[in-house]
Amino acid sequence: MVALAADLVVGWMIGRLSGTGATPLGVAGALTVAAQTLTSPGFLILASTEMALLTLLLWRTISPAFRIPLLFQAAILFLTPMTIPAAGWAPSALYGLSFGLVALFVYILLFAYRNRQIDLPVSRYLLSLVGTGAIVAAGLFLWSAYGSPVLLTVSVVLELGVFGLAVLPRPVRAGEVGLLWQFNAFWTFRLLLSIVAAEIFLGATLDAQTWGASFLGVVPFLPLAGSPLTVVANALYNALWFLAAVSISAWFLILLGIGMGALVLPKFRDLKHREQKARLALMMGAYAVAGVYIPSMWTSTPLLHNAALASLPVLGWGMGLRTGGPFMTSFFAGILLMYVAVGSLSVLFGRRAICSVMCGAAMMFQGTTISAMTTFNRTSRIGRMFLGSRFSTAFTVTSSLALVSLVGISLLPYLHLLNGASSTILLPFLFYFGTLWIVMFVSIPYVGNYNCATTGFCHWGSLSMLFSWVGFFRVKAKDRTVCQACTTYDCAKACPVALVDMPLQLQATGEFRSGKCVGAGECIEACPYDNLYIHDVRHWLRRTLWPDRPPHPPLPKVRPSTAPTPVRAAETSSPPLAS
Repeated sequence: MVALAADLVVGWMIGRLSGTGATPLGVAGALTVAAQTLTSPGFLILASTEMALLTLLLWRTISPAFRIPLLFQAAILFLTPMTIPAAGWAPSALYGLSFGLVALFVYILLFAYRNRQIDLPVSRYLLSLVGTGAIVAAGLFLWSAYGSPVLLTVSVVLELGVFGLAVLPRPVRAGEVGLLWQFNAFWTFRLLLSIVAAEIFLGATLDAQTWGASFLGVVPFLPLAGSPLTVVANALYNALWFLAAVSISAWFLILLGIGMGALVLPKFRDLKHREQKARLALMMGAYAVAGVYIPSMWTSTPLLHNAALASLPVLGWGMGLRTGGPFMTSFFAGILLMYVAVGSLSVLFGRRAICSVMCGAAMMFQGTTISAMTTFNRTSRIGRMFLGSRFSTAFTVTSSLALVSLVGISLLPYLHLLNGASSTILLPFLFYFGTLWIVMFVSIPYVGNYNCATTGFCHWGSLSMLFSWVGFFRVKAKDRTVCQACTTYDCAKACPVALVDMPLQLQATGEFRSGKCVGAGECIEACPYDNLYIHDVRHWLRRTLWPDRPPHPPLPKVRPSTAPTPVRAAETSSPPLAS
């Protein structure tokens, strides 16, 4: 507190010398001056420099877990738009601060992945840090869009407070144990919620910087007037559609892709199979093209002014939905083509072509830290309702509703044509593809990982599931006796959609088929004997065109000391995970 007060005084004096300060008159005046000082160039430069120097001076005495985040804090404070009173500083600082916060979140998520048990002081600090980051992001949006510095000022105070608590020595409490975050739903939920909330506001800030306030023009915000109950209801309505609109905007998708993609990249180093590496590369490319570029940027490029392209519908998860223009003229062909494409790919390559390559959810769920949250499929009450390949009542109801909604969303372009430029038609689309996806992601600790697939919530996944039943895709064992003798069940433990009955099918038939399987290939990588592989149309073609070639990849190379002893299928007991 003494250091903060000294910095405030120095910052105020610098402001007075530069002619920007003010003389306090009474309590209200003093609070006004304090708020102005907290966001003044003198204070921000002084405070951020002190934070960086103090971290370097205490480098050997503070915990390694605090070092890099503390430096991030100093950089984030320095990148506040008011730090340097130059014409080009504020816009550049907004972009720098946004990417800096995303980099900090990536560091924290990777730290959690490498440390499954985190010391309690570190866990509290990391949670406070991401929470403060969310407030910083909200403050940036309010300042850049509406000129209000209040929340940004509050975030500066919180940043200084979190930094001070991190560098202060903490007494070790007797009996204090670390946090097993993979089994602590509340801690993990708050971490995900804070990160997503921060990226929502950062995306809105950069969208407003790039395209102006018109990027929210599609949402008919309600006035905050009337009775208190009306004001609250209208505020909730506005917040809901703000979230929906921003969550499908270009900059949010870019920031989300950078953050989630940074969690996918470490997998390339650890993967054993080239096929898996190729799939991840295709997944990242599909997210960049189909998830960001086509829906958010393609419609504003000069390419679309070409007369030869004027009659083509806009294809993608939006079902050809656009606000008007030549792209609406053949939307039925676009919808039909999308159904045919999804069905054909699902028959040939299984659900993995949609759920593990083309869909943006694959990028969100398959990074290292998020993959590690598979434990919540078995520990959460809702997650346990969807375990295994069996279609529970809850799954049947959810997937049926999703398929019905697919038809409804497909009709939105036609209804939009009938209603002219009415933006109300877009709201169900924004809600479905925006808000609900974010809710599903942050609810992983309470619903389970990859819950768009496990619960049947995704209508495209439900459609792909139907086609995959008649297709070529399945997980096969090179040697069934190896599976029969296996006692690790690592394949089921690694499955991101908790298909815990996988070992039973592999032991009984030597292959595994399930409409719920998204083909992520985690089971292939997790098998300690390299005994599993993915079978699809490629293997069928090879068997048909070149019958003399082996029907599967080489048999597993297992050293005699580690090879499981084959047993008869009848003697194999059920794995604990499937019970």
